[in-house]
Amino acid sequence: MKPFSVVVPIYREEQYLPYSLPSIYKLKPREVLLLFDSPEDIEIAVKISRKCNYYDKTIFIDLTKVPSPNWRCRIAFARRYGFRHATYDIILNTDADTVLDPRLGNYIDKVGKKMLGLISFSRIGYPIRLRDALSFLAQRILPVGFTGLYVFYRPFWEETEDLEELKSLPSAEDTHLYLSMRKKYRTAFVKNLRNYHLRVIETFEKHFLTGQMKFRVSRVSLWRILLHSIFYARPGVLSGYLAERAKSKLNTT
Repeated sequence: MKPFSVVVPIYREEQYLPYSLPSIYKLKPREVLLLFDSPEDIEIAVKISRKCNYYDKTIFIDLTKVPSPNWRCRIAFARRYGFRHATYDIILNTDADTVLDPRLGNYIDKVGKKMLGLISFSRIGYPIRLRDALSFLAQRILPVGFTGLYVFYRPFWEETEDLEELKSLPSAEDTHLYLSMRKKYRTAFVKNLRNYHLRVIETFEKHFLTGQMKFRVSRVSLWRILLHSIFYARPGVLSGYLAERAKSKLNTT
């Protein structure tokens, strides 16, 4: 396998690190960049890296001392900060609350070849609830898909993503990267892995913001939003989508 970097933003996720970090280290990355926006997480991350014999290959970055005044989405800034400071061009982007399937490593060095810029991987909430089961089913039925767990080739990312445009977005930063990438390069989605998301947030406010971004960033059609809202019982997604669409119409008149 080619050498690769892993980038992990961390914010008050101390309880998840004993599960997520060992799963990252099992993939044998050449380096792991942990970007902390909460200093209390650093101590436990150091302990885990030492226990897994990965301390020397782990880079601990205290982001609390790095401002991002021109970015509306702090985590978008954090990820790009990590991407720019990674040593290797193949970068795995994951979260501190996600436990990775070891089989994910079989796909990492495929990016950068044959115009393939990004591979995204299926992810399911844990403990598994009805919505997680529905999501699992949808990922296997739909012809394409995307989650915030992905590996990509940095030269292609640097060429395609408009960071100035990204700075104005309050959310959907992973989707922005994905959509930018696929305008010029191939992308893929792997459905058969068991990556577990330990902290799934289900609130009306989060769904409302998701709906806004599905209109503003993804440009999803209304009928797909209706199906999504009904299938997952998330009326907030439809409300956010319609609110953002109405706002867009006002701005163009």
